[in-house]
This record gives sequence, C-alpha cells and structure tokens, in this order.
Amino acid sequence: YPAILIGAGNLGRAVASHMSFESRGFRLMGIFDSNPALKNQYIRGVKIQSMENLEQFCIEKQIKVAILCLPKDSVEFLADTLIEKANVRCFWNFSHYDISLRHEGVIAENVHMSDSLMTLCYRIQDFEEKAEPSSV
Repeated sequence: YPAILIGAGNLGRAVASHMSFESRGFRLMGIFDSNPALKNQYIRGVKIQSMENLEQFCIEKQIKVAILCLPKDSVEFLADTLIEKANVRCFWNFSHYDISLRHEGVIAENVHMSDSLMTLCYRIQDFEEKAEPSSV
C-alpha cells in the first residue's frame, strides 16, 4: 500500500527510520512536515516535503495510508483534507485524535504509547505483588 508519513520530528523520524514498511506490505512514498528547516532532508532515502505539496502528492501517487506523527490539535483539519480531497482512508495514527469518530468509512489504527507504558507499569506492579512472600 502506498503510504506517506506526516510529521518528521523525533517520533516521525523514529517511525520512518526503524519500521520495515516493505516487509509489512507498505511503501513509504513521501514524508511531509510544516517545519521549513526540514524541507529537502531525507529519511531512508525519502525526501521531506512541504505540507503545501501534500494534497497534490496524495492524489498523483494514489496514497492509501497516512502515518500521523503530529500533535493532536493539528490532526482534525489535516484528516479532513486527506479524506475529503485526497481520498486517503487509512491511518496509522500516533496523535491521540480519533479520526474514525468523525469520519465513517475510515480505517484508523490509533497508537497510544502512554497507554502501553501504563500497561507495562501495571504488569510490573502485578508481577512484584505476586513475587512478594506472603506474610503469615
């Protein structure tokens, strides 16, 4: 599936650099960011482009998946644009904004790293409680 990544900050760079998209059926076609200082840099051989090019790029390349690595407050307008104007319907979403609540017919996998960290904390605590010798 042709994919783009939006948000080339720390999280976006980590996702773009360390995920083996191709072995999972995805082809990272473009990376976009609003920071002009990042324009024309490359991650994994993919050029970071200006957000101005996003809509046209998605239409021309028939992008199916958008990977969102940006703040929650940026996602609503951006998702509306991608869905309504560029026909992008699938999202791997790190933003804590639930796209599927607002748009029907959208596939969104929401990644909440803080939830995962809380689960780890719970599992550690549970393990430690079970490992403590019972007091008699």
